[in-house]
Amino acid sequence: MHLIENKLGVRVVIDFAHTADAYEGVFSFAKRTSEGGDIIAVFGCAGERDSTKRPAMGKIANMYSSVIILTEEDPRKEGNQAIFSDLRYLMHNPLCTIWEIEDRRMAIRKAVSIALSGDTLLFLGKGHEKSIERSDGKIAWDEISEVQAILLEEEQRRGCE
Repeated sequence: MHLIENKLGVRVVIDFAHTADAYEGVFSFAKRTSEGGDIIAVFGCAGERDSTKRPAMGKIANMYSSVIILTEEDPRKEGNQAIFSDLRYLMHNPLCTIWEIEDRRMAIRKAVSIALSGDTLLFLGKGHEKSIERSDGKIAWDEISEVQAILLEEEQRRGCE
């Protein structure tokens, strides 16, 4: 688990979590230690891997989150829509808003743009990994650097000192 400092008053967590047990740990930690703000979660699931774990992961995220943004993790040739469908299967919390933004950078940008002071942002699944595997090959990716850059942009946009 990696915490990212920022001037927005938002708690930002990056974690490699990619199983239901790991999700339960991260989300329960976020809820237990939150200051009453919303939990905004950005995640996907690896394509061409164990699809049976996806509904449980989605259900856990849905129980704890106010907003979920489903996005790419490593879709490979499976494609994001099939993965999103599996993740949504047990998402029945009507109080949770769910968006699908396939481009991970855009999903991060959206999450940061809607976060308010006291909220918790969870960026899950990539953690320390250095690439995203898409159908047309791997692209370089550094979740920590991407999140830090987007946070800085948002701090400047909001005029944070």
